[in-house]
Amino acid sequence: DFTKLQVQLSNGALEDIATAQTGPGAVLGAALWTFQQGAYGVVYTLDPYRGYWLEAFQPCSLVVLPSAEISRSAKLSPAGRALEFTSGTDGNWKLDLQATVGSTSLSRATLGQFYGATNGYDQFKMMSPPTPTKQGVVIAFNHSDWGTRSGAYSVDVRSQQSSTWNFTVQSNIPNQPVTITWPDLATVGHRTLILTDTDTNVSMDMGSRAGFVIPASSSPITAHFQLSVQTQSINSVDLLNVSTTLGSTRADGAATLATIRCTLTSAATLNVLISHNGQIVRNLAVGQTRAAGGTSFTWDLKNNQGVQVPAGVYQVEVTATNGNGHQVPRYVPLVLTR
Repeated sequence: DFTKLQVQLSNGALEDIATAQTGPGAVLGAALWTFQQGAYGVVYTLDPYRGYWLEAFQPCSLVVLPSAEISRSAKLSPAGRALEFTSGTDGNWKLDLQATVGSTSLSRATLGQFYGATNGYDQFKMMSPPTPTKQGVVIAFNHSDWGTRSGAYSVDVRSQQSSTWNFTVQSNIPNQPVTITWPDLATVGHRTLILTDTDTNVSMDMGSRAGFVIPASSSPITAHFQLSVQTQSINSVDLLNVSTTLGSTRADGAATLATIRCTLTSAATLNVLISHNGQIVRNLAVGQTRAAGGTSFTWDLKNNQGVQVPAGVYQVEVTATNGNGHQVPRYVPLVLTR
């Protein structure tokens, strides 16, 4: 039983594993990793003929005590099992993310909230193990502000006051897309999780899709993401990333259309109005039902009478209304030149 072993420090002092893995002066990282079924996983026993990886923040020795030996049928002590809590109890939850390339390269990461965790380094943070092969994929939470504990982490469980995680996905497997999935999203309950690709500023409701694909590249891939959690009622709605772009179908490049884009956190009906100097010039969409996720509308730059509008600054108003009658309006400008 790994949790019943000891660590001997360079000065000869002995600490039990639980002490060595906790507190501001932690000697060991919180995870004992082993490679199995194509990926690293956290374990709590040392078995014969297996290899393990354990982060040490200072020189030390692992002391294996005969009294820690267990039979195959014995139940392990819960000491040190920082991640063995049940989602949904007392507001605690956790979610596994997976990054895969093809069927051979897999990396996992875990995030969540727990009443006993902090937002800094503690036993609920587990530094990522080294990549097992020269070519592979890694998904990790990066913390450069933790001093001697700075690095890439595979497990980042925070306090219940935290709501945002930043992570990266890296792959050096050429010409292969990377797929990010979240197979157990039901464990987060009625929370809304929004995933944002911060390189492209594209956001999505994770509940509306099964995964996200990073396109293949001949060069190594490094993609940056932000995951935010919103504790809402199941009928709530929000509008994200409302933007406008001008386009053209003419040879001289003059604008002939505008595209209005937005992201819905849940299904809703949308109204899109175009105004100029406080007057509505076009009812672009009225009561159109759209599913959660990204959506768009195209404006032909004509008013409600079918006449081309002049140059000027226009206001685009997008309003989402859910089934409960809750409305969320968003406003963005659109500058039209002729």
